[in-house]
Amino acid sequence: MRRKLLHPATLIATFALLVALGAPSYAARTISGKTLRNNSVTGAKIKDGTLRLRDLSPRLQVRVTQPRGATGARGATGPRGATGPKGSKGSTGAAGPAGARGPSGTAPTCPTGTALHEFACIETAARPAASWTAAASACQQFSRRLPALTELQTYRFRAALNPPTSGAEWTAEVAGATTAVGGVSLDMGSGALDLPASTATLTYRCAIPATAS
Repeated sequence: MRRKLLHPATLIATFALLVALGAPSYAARTISGKTLRNNSVTGAKIKDGTLRLRDLSPRLQVRVTQPRGATGARGATGPRGATGPKGSKGSTGAAGPAGARGPSGTAPTCPTGTALHEFACIETAARPAASWTAAASACQQFSRRLPALTELQTYRFRAALNPPTSGAEWTAEVAGATTAVGGVSLDMGSGALDLPASTATLTYRCAIPATAS
């Protein structure tokens, strides 16, 4: 009697079943911690409750079993440290807004017969000719003075005050020796300076400081 041969498909299925049944036992015998690559097994792949304290390293066992101590009291504040070096100067800030305009100041006033010029009140009409000494004394009698050289130089250009266009007048500038004191004159036309003799006589005008009204 001839034996019935197994179908090839049946043989293949039987072989696959034997491999499937033997693979886990073979893996268990051949796979160990040495054959696993580092960081290849994650926590998600470990079954809950399968790890024991003995499975952890000694250092982790201490951290797990040792209770956390209570927070200690805060120590006293230490002494204040020394002041550090001065920092570098910062950049200049933006300019602030302009302030409100202040009230107008009091306008100066001048006595009759004088005009405000160079912060002083200068007589608009020249006085009769006299020596420099006599002219200076006459102004002092009225608590006035001869005009400064710079005042008389700019007075020449005040057309509204009708200044003279010729002739020389005394200024408050002094020149000469102590025994023969003389003054400096100004030509009202050309603006040239001169040092006349102490006995020379010239016209002049007096000046007085302006006062607030």
